[in-house]
This record gives sequence, structure tokens and C-alpha cells, in this order.
Amino acid sequence: MITGGAAASMPASFSSVRSGKNIGSKLPSTRSLLKVKGGSRCLVLIAVSLGLISVLLLVFIILQHITITAERDLIKSYKNTVEEFKEQLH
Repeated sequence: MITGGAAASMPASFSSVRSGKNIGSKLPSTRSLLKVKGGSRCLVLIAVSLGLISVLLLVFIILQHITITAERDLIKSYKNTVEEFKEQLH
């Protein structure tokens, strides 16, 4: 008769799996998996939404900068035109 052996050196969780007892007791339930998936879907949706808002904000800022720069250049051009016109009159 063999005493000890491989079964004696295994941890309790492995010996219970080997014997077929309590096989599913350590695994998460389907409901808890669905809650995790639902929660992660919500987080992904929030992250994507924030990313899109950030991109749109960046595009808006760039367009505003371009518009302000163009207006400033146009005003300088008008001022130069007015000064040249004044010089021609005098």
C-alpha cells in the first residue's frame, strides 16, 4: 500500500478537482460575468465619448485659431491699403 504519493502533495483545491468534488465552486457565476461585461461596456462608451469630444474640441480650437489669424492678416492688409491711399492723396 502506497501512502502519501502525488495525491498527498497536491494542494486541497487540486485534490478536490481531481476527485470531482466542488468543481464549479471557485468559478464566477454567469451573472457576475454579465455585470462585469456590462460595466466594461459602459466604461468603453464613456471613454469613446470623451475621446470624440476631445477631438471635436481640438478641431474647434484649431479652426478658431485659423479664423482669428486670417482676420488679423486681413485687418493688417486693410490698414496698409488705407495708408497707401493716404500717401497717394498727399
